[in-house]
Amino acid sequence: MTTLTKLLLRDFKPRKLLQLKTFATYVEKELEVPTFCDVHIDLPYSVTVKPLNVHKYHNCDKLIIKIDDRCKDSLQYDVDGNQVKIDETVERKEDDVMCYVKAPVKANLYINSKKDINIGYFHGDKLYATSQEGDVNVDRFQGNSANVMTANGNIRLNDFIQAANISASIQEKGSIITGRMQGLNLILKTNTGNINVESAYSHESHFEIVNGNLELQNAHRSCKIFIHEGDINLAGFDGKLKLVLERGKANIHLFRISEEESEINILDGSLKLRLADACQDYVQFLIKSETSEISENVKSTINNSGNVLELIPDINADSSCIINCQGHVFVESASWQDMIKLRMQKRE
Repeated sequence: MTTLTKLLLRDFKPRKLLQLKTFATYVEKELEVPTFCDVHIDLPYSVTVKPLNVHKYHNCDKLIIKIDDRCKDSLQYDVDGNQVKIDETVERKEDDVMCYVKAPVKANLYINSKKDINIGYFHGDKLYATSQEGDVNVDRFQGNSANVMTANGNIRLNDFIQAANISASIQEKGSIITGRMQGLNLILKTNTGNINVESAYSHESHFEIVNGNLELQNAHRSCKIFIHEGDINLAGFDGKLKLVLERGKANIHLFRISEEESEINILDGSLKLRLADACQDYVQFLIKSETSEISENVKSTINNSGNVLELIPDINADSSCIINCQGHVFVESASWQDMIKLRMQKRE
């Protein structure tokens, strides 16, 4: 046997074994359920839940379970009125076990898993998903409440989530990535990891990171941010801002500040502040910092009184923003177009 042949065989065998491992035998069970039902899933392995095909199931009154053949005897399911329960009686050690569920698109989902959770686009009233050591992925959601949590793993809320109350939290390590968040209350928290939000249109938004970075674009209304250690990139903010950064750098673009008072507190770090025309025309800024620099393109009137730097708006002081920074503050003018260009550069 030639050396080349030996190398080819060596490379070929592992791939073949890996390929064979991905094949599994699944058994399928179809249940008759109400169109508006509560689906409770509590399993020790990965779970994928997708909505029924409404073109195939016109009444949306079926629930289909597809489970690994190894679990067919230990999986339990029960339908009691509008309550559907799916759980496992045996503690599984295999990492490759999967359960696939198709449920009515209007179903309320209550999902618990030790592994990954993947959820399709549902229109139910409630969505609750909790993983112990896996990622949680939600395609889209429209309803009243969306609550997603994992102990160790990442959370991805794709496209848009529209609900009165939206919450995503990571207890230990992992990052949160979202598309457009729209609702009344939004809470995103992680212990060690980053938070990246495409846009947040919520009456009240709360972002909290112990150790990690925040990338927040197009945030509106009232917004509270707390970061123990990390950096902040905030672009196109429009509303009321309460920000506390204990240690790190902040790069903030303010499009408009609401009538109420806003605060930016940086205990150990620096601030680069970009102001749109609306802020320079109608917002009074009071800046207290170790050092500061104001760009020549800022049209607000500068009043330096002791250790406080005041930016007096060009037209009228309809609102105010107090800045306390134990470091350097740099302020410059930036238009909405500049913010869009900055977003495009980050995507590239």
